[in-house]
Amino acid sequence: EQAIAAINRLKQKSPPSDTLPSNLLALVSMGKGENGKARETLEDTLRQSAGDLSASINLAQLAIGEKKYADARRLYQGALEKHPHHLSTQLKVVGLDGLEGKYKNVISQLIEIVRDNPEALEPRLMLARYYLRFGEPKKTESLLDEIRGKHLENADVLMVLTESQLEQQRYPRALETAKALLAAAPDSAMSHYLLARAYYENKDFKNMRPQLEQTLRIDPKFFLSRLVMVRLQTAEKQYPQARQILDELEKEYPNEVEVYTLKAWFALELGKPKEALQAYRKAYAIYPSSETVTQLARALWAEGDKNNSLQCLQDWLKKYPQDLDRHYLLAKLYTGLGRAKDARDSLEQALRLNPNNVVILNDLAWLLRNEDPGRALELAELAAVAASRSVNIMDTLAMVALEAKQYDKALSAISKAVDLAPENPTYRYHQAIVLERTGKTEMARDLLRELLMKHKGFASRDEAESMLGRLEKSSL
Repeated sequence: EQAIAAINRLKQKSPPSDTLPSNLLALVSMGKGENGKARETLEDTLRQSAGDLSASINLAQLAIGEKKYADARRLYQGALEKHPHHLSTQLKVVGLDGLEGKYKNVISQLIEIVRDNPEALEPRLMLARYYLRFGEPKKTESLLDEIRGKHLENADVLMVLTESQLEQQRYPRALETAKALLAAAPDSAMSHYLLARAYYENKDFKNMRPQLEQTLRIDPKFFLSRLVMVRLQTAEKQYPQARQILDELEKEYPNEVEVYTLKAWFALELGKPKEALQAYRKAYAIYPSSETVTQLARALWAEGDKNNSLQCLQDWLKKYPQDLDRHYLLAKLYTGLGRAKDARDSLEQALRLNPNNVVILNDLAWLLRNEDPGRALELAELAAVAASRSVNIMDTLAMVALEAKQYDKALSAISKAVDLAPENPTYRYHQAIVLERTGKTEMARDLLRELLMKHKGFASRDEAESMLGRLEKSSL
C-alpha cells in the first residue's frame, strides 16, 4: 500500500507519456501474485507506448512463467525494434533460446554479441557459462582471461574461472583462483563450496571440511554442499546423519536427478543393490541422459536382469544412434554374455562413429581374430600405430598376428608386451603360445615351467598347465 501510494504521487507529478508509474504498479501487482492485474496494466502501457522496454520485459517474464515462449519472444522483438542495441534485452532473447533448448543458437548469438560488445562483461560471462556447461572449459578460461585483468576482484568472473579450471583438472591453479574468489565474496556459500572442491581435488582434506561446513552455516539449504556432506558422512560411517540429509533432499527436490543418483550410491555403500536400482530408475525417469541410462543399465546387470539391461541400452541407441560410448558399453555386455556376433556388430557401429578410436579398434580386432584374421590384423595394426606403448594393444596385435599366420609380427609384438609388463603372467602365457606356434617348443616349455612356479594364481593358469602337460608329453 505504501508503494502504491508513492507511485500515485509520482504519477501526479509525471507527464502522461511517462510509463514509469504504470510499470511500477505492474511490479507491485506481480509482487502480490496478482499476475492478471499486472498483465492488464502492462498491456495498457504497451498500447500507449509500443515497444516500451520495461513493459515488454515484464510482460515477457509473465509469459515465460506460463511457458508461452512465442509470446515472450514477440515481446522482446518488439522492444528491440524500438531499442535495437539494448544489450540486456538481446541477452534475454538468448536466454529464451536456452529455455527452448536451442543451444547452438545460444552460443552463436552470444559469440556475435561478445564480438559487438568486447568490453561488456555480462555477455562474456554468459557465453563462458555455456561453454562450461557443454564441456568446453578451455574456451571458458580463454574467453575470461581476455578481460580478467580489468576484473581482478569480480566474484562472477572468479567463480566461472574456478569451475573451468576444476573441469580441466588444473587443480593447483583452481585452488589459487578459489582463494581469490573467497577474498572477493567471503559471505558467499558458493565461494566456500568451490574452495572446498579445490582443496578436495588437491587432496587437502583437512582444509576441505571447514569450507564445506561454512557453506552450510551461511546457507543451511545449500544444495551442492549437502550432496557432498552425504558422501563425507558415509565415508565416516555416520550413516544415520547421511540418511537424514538424503531424506531431506529427496523431500525438497523430488525432481532433481542428482538426489537420486546420490541415493543410489548411498544404497550401494550400504550393500542394498535393490534400493540402488530403484533410485537409478527414478533418476532415469526424471532425466534420461547418457549418464543415467548407463547407471540404470549397470544396476540392472548387477541385479541379474541382463535382458532389461540390454534393452534399455538398445532403446536408448534407437533414439541416439550417434552415442559411441553406449554402443561400446552394449558391446561389452554382449561379450559378457558370450554373444560375440552382437558384440562385433555394436563395435562396428562404434567404429563407424569414430574410425580412429584405439580401444574400439583393439577390442574389435580381438573379437575378429578367429573369424576374420586378415581384417583383425588391419585393425590391430592401426591401434598399435596409435598406441605403441600400450601393453594390452601389443598383446592383441601378437595374438591376432598369430591367427593371421604373421609369425614374425606375433613374436615382435608379444616380446614388446612382455618388455612393457614383465611380471604379468597372462602376457607370458601368450608368449609361450606364440613360441610354440612358431616352432620354438623348448623355449615355450621352459617359459611355462617358470611361469607356473612363479605365479600360483592367474586367470589362464589352468590353460597354461594343460599346455605344459601336452608339451612335456610330446617331448617324451
